[in-house]
Amino acid sequence: MPLPMSDVFLSHSELDADLIKLVMVSIERLDLDVVVEEERDNYGDEVVESVQDALKDCDCFVVILTERSIKSPWVNQEIGYACALGKVILPVWVGEVEIHRSGMIAGKKGVRAKSEDEDFNDMMGRILGFLIEHFDIKSFLAFCEECGKEDEWHLPDDDDLFRYSKDGEPMSDSCSKCGHENHVHPLSLLTITTAE
Repeated sequence: MPLPMSDVFLSHSELDADLIKLVMVSIERLDLDVVVEEERDNYGDEVVESVQDALKDCDCFVVILTERSIKSPWVNQEIGYACALGKVILPVWVGEVEIHRSGMIAGKKGVRAKSEDEDFNDMMGRILGFLIEHFDIKSFLAFCEECGKEDEWHLPDDDDLFRYSKDGEPMSDSCSKCGHENHVHPLSLLTITTAE
């Protein structure tokens, strides 16, 4: 089955599934379509064609490079194919991965995170900042923790999510349906749950 067309192709190792789920949710808050190649039982010609078509159809290629993914033949081939297609590429080096080990994209400007857990919000702020600029995004989607309604929130005029994070305060807005005040982290755009 072919993969759908997307704004962003997210390349990764299936061994980093928990991290990738969070990255994907954050990117989707920008109302971008994200393709993530899922683990499959068999890898025949149909899968290869599906991945190649998804790479041809995407506008931006984001690759999460961890100690696990840097060893993946699939990730390395996706990188090579994205380079051959002339795609906009954002490498994200996580943990102790040495940049020179990332081959054709070692010289590209990217995002560096010391670890998945410690730097997640900072890493996501840099990824989202790149995508906001690339796609000229002016708003993002957030969900009301009270009623579950999806609302459109407007980004600051200067698109500087880091300015909001410096004082440690979340971004806040009231739900258009129930009026509940919701909070999102200014870098990851993930909802901050408030305890009652």
